[in-house]
Amino acid sequence: MNDYCDDCNAPMVWCICEVLNGVSCMNCHQRGMKRQDDDVLEYFTQLEDQLKNGGSLRPVSERPVNDKGGGIHLGVETNLKQAIRDVKRVYKGNKVLNQVFSKDEDDFQKAIEQTGNSVEVADPVFATATQFEAPLDIISVASELGHDPGLVEKFFKTHLDVSQRLGIGKATIVDRDVFNANFTVLKEALRRYRASQVNP
Repeated sequence: MNDYCDDCNAPMVWCICEVLNGVSCMNCHQRGMKRQDDDVLEYFTQLEDQLKNGGSLRPVSERPVNDKGGGIHLGVETNLKQAIRDVKRVYKGNKVLNQVFSKDEDDFQKAIEQTGNSVEVADPVFATATQFEAPLDIISVASELGHDPGLVEKFFKTHLDVSQRLGIGKATIVDRDVFNANFTVLKEALRRYRASQVNP
C-alpha cells in the first residue's frame, strides 16, 4: 500500500509518513466516505455517443492499415455496448451519488457519537492509537496493569531496580516500548507487592 499513498497525518510519536492498517484508514476517513464526483457514467456516455456516430475509440496511429472506417470491430463494439448498459445500470450520476454520501456521513457521525466522540475532534481508532503509542504516566501505567495509581507509585519508589529498568525518573514517565517489553514481569511483581501489602 505504501507504494501508492502515505499518511503524513500519523501521530508524531511514529515520526514517519507510513500507512498503518486500520489507523491510517480511519484517520483519512474520519468523516466516513470521501466524496468524489462520478466520472464513470459521463465517460461511458461519451463512448456511447461515439459508437452511435460511427467514431473510433482508438487513435488513428493505432488503427490497422485497412481500417478506413470507425476503427471498432464487431466483437469489441458488442462488448462495449454491453459494458455501457452495465455502467448505466449501476452508475446513477452525481446527484444520486451525493445523496448516498450524505446518508453515509450521517450514519458515520451517529456511530462515532455513540462512542462518546465527535467527528469534529478525532475518530476513536486514531485517538486510541495515538494514546497507546504515547509515553505513559503513572495513571496510565496503573490503568493498564489493573492497579490503583497510589499503589503503583509506591511500588516504583520502593523497587528502584524496576524503576531503573523502566527508565523512570522523578516525573514517572515510561516509554511505551519499554513498558510493553516488561509488561508481564511488571504485572507479576505488582501482584506480589499488592498481596504483601494486604498480608504483610
